[in-house]
Parts: sequence; C-alpha cells; structure tokens
Amino acid sequence: MSVMSEPIRRRGPRILIAQFVVVTLTALLAVFWQGLPLAVASIAGGAVSIVLLLMLRITMQKAAETAAEDPQGSTVRVYIGAGVRFMLLLILFGIGLGLLKLDPVWMIAGYIAAQAAGVLAAQGDLRRPDVPEFSKKQR
Repeated sequence: MSVMSEPIRRRGPRILIAQFVVVTLTALLAVFWQGLPLAVASIAGGAVSIVLLLMLRITMQKAAETAAEDPQGSTVRVYIGAGVRFMLLLILFGIGLGLLKLDPVWMIAGYIAAQAAGVLAAQGDLRRPDVPEFSKKQR
C-alpha cells in the first residue's frame, strides 16, 4: 500500500458506518411515515450509494498506488471507474424502480441521504502520515 492511498483506506470505515447509520435512520423514518414498502425503497437507495462508495474506494486506492509509476494510466483508471460507477448507478436504479417497482421518492431519498453522509464523513483528516505537521511551536 502506498503512502498516497493510506488516507483513503483510513477514512473508508468511517464513511461506511456513517452511510449505514443514515440509511437506517431514513428507513425508520419511512416506516413511521407510511410503512414498510417505503423503508425497503429507502434501504435500496442507500444500498446503491454504499455499493458505489465501495467501488470508488477500490478505484481510488488502485489509482493512488499506481500514480507514481504511471500517472496517465492512473488518470485513465479514475475516468473509467467513474464511467463504470455511472452505468452501475443507472442499472441499479433501473432494477429498483423498473423491475422491483420501488417508490421513487424514497429510493432517491435513501440514495441522497447516504451520499450526503458519505461526503460529510469524508471531510477532514486529509493529512498524509509522511508529511510533518507545522505547528506554531515550530515557527
């Protein structure tokens, strides 16, 4: 594992836990709001978000590990990963909305809530372990 991929690995569990918590809260809200079918739709939307997060994590770790040796290949890997994630998003939403006939509002709400939780959980702690911190004492 490279030094560049360490922050991605370190933040992964925190982001995943935040998404699980928010998906659970969204599902509970859906159950109390109008019943179990809406909770299933919100869980499905959250599951889509979690699957895409795991794919993003793998893609970014592999790109970070190969960036020093092959910067162009690393960039291509990131763009191909984005395209694959977008296609998977369309397929999973197509299955949920078209095939399973889940409620679109709650499926999208579960997806958006999980995505927002992931973005907020990823904030901060971007330090690399090999770069020393400059505190006021060192100045």
